[in-house]
Amino acid sequence: TSLSAPWWAHRLPLRPLVGFLLVAMALGLVALGRAPSLPVLFGVQILLGMTAVGIASICVSIIARLDNPARGYGLKITADVILAGTFLALVPVDTLTLDTYVLLLAAPFLLAIPLVAGLNASLGDDHETAASTAARAAPVSAWLVLASMVVFYVAGAGLWPFLERLGLEAGLDQGSAADLIAVGLFVGMVGSLGAVAVSGRVSGIWPQALCGLLFTASLPGLAFADSLTTFAAAVFVYNAAWNFYIPFVVALVAARDTSRRLGALVPGTAMLGGIIGPPLAGNLIEFSGYRTATVVMFGVAAVAVLGYVVLARRRPF
Repeated sequence: TSLSAPWWAHRLPLRPLVGFLLVAMALGLVALGRAPSLPVLFGVQILLGMTAVGIASICVSIIARLDNPARGYGLKITADVILAGTFLALVPVDTLTLDTYVLLLAAPFLLAIPLVAGLNASLGDDHETAASTAARAAPVSAWLVLASMVVFYVAGAGLWPFLERLGLEAGLDQGSAADLIAVGLFVGMVGSLGAVAVSGRVSGIWPQALCGLLFTASLPGLAFADSLTTFAAAVFVYNAAWNFYIPFVVALVAARDTSRRLGALVPGTAMLGGIIGPPLAGNLIEFSGYRTATVVMFGVAAVAVLGYVVLARRRPF
């Protein structure tokens, strides 16, 4: 869905499209709880995934057209964490039936439908032509920024499924490790809100470059931690630095993209890194151990951050 988004997101009327996708998400979640067989369940999951990525592609496309995309994306990350955390905190998941739970999951999508009226009629502008807005018209440097994002997510998302295991290696019990990882998600808002505060107010790229390096350093820190304090520090830096850095990568895609189409590829770009990363990290852990795996991911993340710095300092090409 994300790969095709640069083609369809700018051609279809925006309000009906987003309204349809929100209704489809709500109905899909209800259908998920009523799936009569495993094949139907998988089919509904595929459709839900496609719909969710479609909504995300439109959201990032809108953010990429803002005057300050980094601030907009930082606010999006913050809102994601707050809404998800509030839902999990308030909804008594353990005591609900499956039907009630999926209805509660579907409710936010239905409640969001009236907000569609505030969207523009379309993502495109009247003066844009098909030739000027074709994704292939985007400069090479814009595509390279997206490539650096894939590499970054290979490292970050690669280790994410193994955080609890890394906590156990650091000497924590399973409950403490899980609680610490959950707290780390909320600490990550420090990073996204930091991006909101800094973007447009600080000249140069040193804040995001520094946070990219801090994220990179946190990866081996996850495996070399030997206590609750050191592991907590690594997890908190991992989340906060990630959430600070990524909005500026999205902003650089928007700044380099003359076609104004590549923002729609950001969700798919992140997913591609998330698909490649965990199997790579898992195999490294199995054959070489946790420390070797995190050191390799350190190198992968360093390449991504270095690529961002080089592309941000160069003129578009």
